[in-house]
Amino acid sequence: VESYPYGSSLVPIKPVYMTVTGTDVSPKSAEKNTSNIPMLTLSLKTLQDYVNVGQINLSQAGTISSGTIGLGDGDFTEISLWKDSDGDQAFSPLVDVKIGQSTHSAATPFENGVPISILEDGLPYITVTTTPVIIHVVAGTGETDLSGKDILGHYVGISLGAFSEIRGPNGLALAAGQYFYDSYPIETRQVLIAPAVIPLTPVYKNVILADNGYPAYALMDSSGNVVYGANNFPIVDESRWIYGSPYTSCGAAEPLIDVNGDGKPDNFDFFGMGKCLNISMNNSNFPSFDVDGDRFIDFDVNLDYQVDRTLDDGSGKPLYFIGDKYQNTQLLLPVSDMGAVPSVWSYNTTELAARWNPASGNVVGYEITLGDNYSNVTGVKGVWQPVGADLYGSVRNVALSPGHITVLTSRITVDSSSFTVKSTEGFAEEGVLYVGNEIMLVSKRDSVTFNIVERGVQGSAKGPHTSWGEPVSDRAYVLSVRGVTSDGVYVPSDSGVPVLIYRIDTSKPTSPGAPEPQVSAGSPAGSAYTLKWSQSGDPDSSLMSYQVQERDGINPVWKTIAAIPAFKTGGAVNNVYTVGDINTPGETPRAASHYYTYRVRSWNFAGLASDWSEVSTPAGTTIGEQLIEKVSSFPNPVDLRKGGTQGKVTITYELNDNAEVTISIYDLLGYLVREFKFSNGSKGGKLGSNFVEWNGKNELGGIVSKGGYIVRVKASSPKGSKTIMRKIGVIH
Repeated sequence: VESYPYGSSLVPIKPVYMTVTGTDVSPKSAEKNTSNIPMLTLSLKTLQDYVNVGQINLSQAGTISSGTIGLGDGDFTEISLWKDSDGDQAFSPLVDVKIGQSTHSAATPFENGVPISILEDGLPYITVTTTPVIIHVVAGTGETDLSGKDILGHYVGISLGAFSEIRGPNGLALAAGQYFYDSYPIETRQVLIAPAVIPLTPVYKNVILADNGYPAYALMDSSGNVVYGANNFPIVDESRWIYGSPYTSCGAAEPLIDVNGDGKPDNFDFFGMGKCLNISMNNSNFPSFDVDGDRFIDFDVNLDYQVDRTLDDGSGKPLYFIGDKYQNTQLLLPVSDMGAVPSVWSYNTTELAARWNPASGNVVGYEITLGDNYSNVTGVKGVWQPVGADLYGSVRNVALSPGHITVLTSRITVDSSSFTVKSTEGFAEEGVLYVGNEIMLVSKRDSVTFNIVERGVQGSAKGPHTSWGEPVSDRAYVLSVRGVTSDGVYVPSDSGVPVLIYRIDTSKPTSPGAPEPQVSAGSPAGSAYTLKWSQSGDPDSSLMSYQVQERDGINPVWKTIAAIPAFKTGGAVNNVYTVGDINTPGETPRAASHYYTYRVRSWNFAGLASDWSEVSTPAGTTIGEQLIEKVSSFPNPVDLRKGGTQGKVTITYELNDNAEVTISIYDLLGYLVREFKFSNGSKGGKLGSNFVEWNGKNELGGIVSKGGYIVRVKASSPKGSKTIMRKIGVIH
């Protein structure tokens, strides 16, 4: 006999949750009739299993929300969705795939929402799994809105208002729940529709260091790839070097480059080398470096020694990415132009300088100003200062102070609620902090931790921050620029655009150790050898670079041979330099039978140099057979009436071994006037070049009479003994 009902055991149904995060990549301003403007980057992934997404309903924000019928409805002519197909998280219409679009018209206005249906490979959905799917939300601007008004001066943004606005195929309810940590709305800033724009930077296209030490553009093949030589270094495109430009003070024979696209060379000589070997890729007067050793000069927004990037969006406009390294993985994190405003420093408390890029429209001049945030752009200077038609200038006559300074020691992501720094000492219990280029409202938790109360305040962009030493301070200054047209219109707007965020550091770095040749004592160094020194320190703006100088033999003149970044990628100390290495840009092998000595100093990011290090032990490319040679003196004759080094005579000589040295100075009657003695290996008795000063006084401290004097230099060592005599003239 059958018994009913039949039943099964209970099977648990696991819900699918989908997490959605968004990054605002919208520009501060855009021109009319511009297509493919990246606005928002969405990242979708499930916590388990998968879900099919068939529709995303967006909203247009800005002027359209004014309540006036038709006003702002037409600021965007279309909004489209593009699936990132190459994994770089950068939008490119040449590479990424369009999966949906909503086109504006009188019949399909955007005032009540912008539904976008998805179609990928003929299917009305995309499949989202535990691997993130990156979707770029892209828009195009128009000419007039549905009210018939010109859209110039309007503001426009995009918002994903709620998780429920993400739908399944054919607009049905999504078969997934909202991840409880996610928050909505996900929205962009409101973009100004401007008559023209001033881009934060150009798209930096493969600027490299050439063998001669000058910046150059890399040679590209027909597919747009860098061409490499047999040594695996990028090849220079010599056709892009500029010679003899009237727009620079650099030498006519120097090969220079135009970085910002205005047709004028942008090289400068920061370290006083007599060569214009420096360019800036962050709108400042400070040089940019190759920090990862690939010969490409690197773009670094936040001074963390992680390489940041600009990429072409397919139409010549830059897309910005912050470099990071997390769990041994190199990351590029997309940000807007506001999230890429470079952090810089200055020691000057009354004047700040900047460079900027040419406006996209015709302007007759530029004006600059200074504020303490991105909203009140003239808050410090008070007025806009005209600087003419040049693409550089300085805000003058301001009073600035450093405030409290520390560095970030933890990452800050979109969902961070706190962060750690080196020290919170001196900071207020609650208040505004400048973290990189973002302004936050925070409260102090403990000696190394701040809680985040609110992010992206005072007009700043909410962006990612790395744990590699980004600056954190309670005071900073935002330098902005605007263009002026012939009819008095400001470009892109009255408030201009930020180009730099400054902090102040008035203290110089500590002095580094002597750059010692890494050669066994008494052995020839050869034509190439490595120098190494103990590093400097700078607790505030940190170290930017080391400047290495060389002195050849008994020549008294120091010559700068290199300026290298103080750190490599990820903060690795960079306190070595190889002299004479043909694989190092600007280097050539050292000549035989020469002794070279070295000194080094550090520079911080504020532009202050440390004191010079002690002079190194000499490096002899070859060791001569004669115990002493090249005895000389300068100045000769010496005028004792002069001050400083010009009022003293320096006796120079080279030793090919550590030796006991006696320098005897006689008048022309043969009387001993002064004598110096140096023990074996001491200063004056060291292998290599030696320099001994005589102040023109006798053993009793009196100034000698004018006339001629005989200098007798005797050296003795196990290598032998030798005496050389020279004549010195004295006038006074």
